[in-house]
Amino acid sequence: ALARFAHVDEKGIANPLRAISWVAMAVDAVVIFMSLTIGFIARGSGAYPWRATVAILVVWIAALAIRGAYDDGRIGVGSDEFKNVLTATIGTFAFLASVGFVLEITDGRRFIIGTFAAGVLLLPLGRRMMRVWIFNRRRRGLLMRRTLVIGSGPALEELEGRLSVDPRAGFKVVHAMQGPESPAGIDAWLDQVSRALQL
Repeated sequence: ALARFAHVDEKGIANPLRAISWVAMAVDAVVIFMSLTIGFIARGSGAYPWRATVAILVVWIAALAIRGAYDDGRIGVGSDEFKNVLTATIGTFAFLASVGFVLEITDGRRFIIGTFAAGVLLLPLGRRMMRVWIFNRRRRGLLMRRTLVIGSGPALEELEGRLSVDPRAGFKVVHAMQGPESPAGIDAWLDQVSRALQL
């Protein structure tokens, strides 16, 4: 079992991992704005509905949030981050395309297609660049999740080793301990856990 708790970096930010979520949202907003600009270019002539642009930006960001794209436990870890971004993008495109179909909006098709084609390419690229930045920070011991490892036998050492071998995963093992030997010793064991959490 793992008990994870917040890390304080050298600048004294109480929860820098949570701040990463806001950074990811800002990066996504910039990339979405770039995608919308490409959509306008693809559309060519015609009026530019800036109000609709703001609505698309809000809906897109909301879809990303619903898919967990701003969960600080997923940013910079595994492939789910990219899957969530792509799924939210495709879902937003399907939603807006459906709205356009119902309202019989035909002059914005190039805009919608251009915008989301760019988004499918640029959003994962933005997350990749952000991940490179996060990995560089983690190699210096920053943006890590201080981790208490609890287990028994060889599995405990194996788990501790696996979490410590690659800092890019974001785990910093501060203590490893055995589980309670018996129900009678649970109180003493909980005291040990409490002391470990205060390290």
